[in-house]
Amino acid sequence: MNKAWLTVLIDAYTRLILAWVILFDPPSYRSCMAVIRDCVQRHGRISRYIVVDKGSDFESVYFECLLARMDSHKKTRPGSKPRFGSIIERFFGMSNEAFVHNLIGNNKGLQKPRSMSKTHDPRELAVWTLPKFREAFEGFLDKTYSRMEHAALGMSPKEAMAIGMQQAGLRRHLLIPYTRDFIIMCLPTTTKGTAKVGYGRGVKIGYTYYWTAEFRDPKYTGTNVSVRYDPFDASTAFVWLRDHWAICRSELAAEFQGRSEKEIQDATKELRARLKRDGSRRALNAQMIAVYLRGTAATEEALRQRSRQQDMLEAHDLTVVPAPLQISQDADQDQPAENGWDNLAIKFFGDFE
Repeated sequence: MNKAWLTVLIDAYTRLILAWVILFDPPSYRSCMAVIRDCVQRHGRISRYIVVDKGSDFESVYFECLLARMDSHKKTRPGSKPRFGSIIERFFGMSNEAFVHNLIGNNKGLQKPRSMSKTHDPRELAVWTLPKFREAFEGFLDKTYSRMEHAALGMSPKEAMAIGMQQAGLRRHLLIPYTRDFIIMCLPTTTKGTAKVGYGRGVKIGYTYYWTAEFRDPKYTGTNVSVRYDPFDASTAFVWLRDHWAICRSELAAEFQGRSEKEIQDATKELRARLKRDGSRRALNAQMIAVYLRGTAATEEALRQRSRQQDMLEAHDLTVVPAPLQISQDADQDQPAENGWDNLAIKFFGDFE
């Protein structure tokens, strides 16, 4: 359906892949925050220093605020200096040579289209969906890449990580629980960071109003509250009320259920172009966007974006968990885990499914 973009968080010392996400959306703050969330879900911690390039997706305020809350520091490598990013760039090249380019439907042949016959056009041979590709790529990282001997280490990345954990200790006081509050912290907010509670309508984020039963309390009417919205589900938002995050539902939750922020933006751009072409001066609202999304006049691009969004939701668990997970108390806090790095997440955080 489209080109998929891979975002990877790699440990520079052991070369172990700590977290990764693959989305149809181009690199943005959404993919950066999703890979941080995936790292905490897998390992219960995040790196103290994260090295990035000068891409616009890494300059996002949302991304920097999340790292600040996690007590992590962002280091920006110099521009036009590819050697400073040789570790991550080498991994992308190796993964393409060893895995991606061996799959049917890869676009390597499109790099030289004049030397490619029509019968070998990868766009006609594509059979992989995003959920199936994610499952296969996860197996490649876990069973092949992490177990291969690395030339710079003299051992596999998994062995290097296990030795490093034994030498440095598990540092249980730095573990980050993968809870509902943490997932909300990975969600973006508005430009102002707050929204005003309107009487009988709730808070307005973009073109949509969001409501929760707690807004019936008159003390919230007219006040500004901190808000966060889900970029992968436009039907849900969260507001900070006194001492907790309250979940809010959209006024048109049935229409916006499972629709991403990018899909809403695409629909908004086309609606604006249509109104401009017709000479109408009407202001856009959530009702107009919902009618457009369910109407028969939706363009092919909107339908393709919808299909891509469904594949991304199937491939990655991007929903907010309903309740925080409990840390197991069975393990002795003074004794290291017997199996080291392999069972760290299971030892302290249970089953994430």
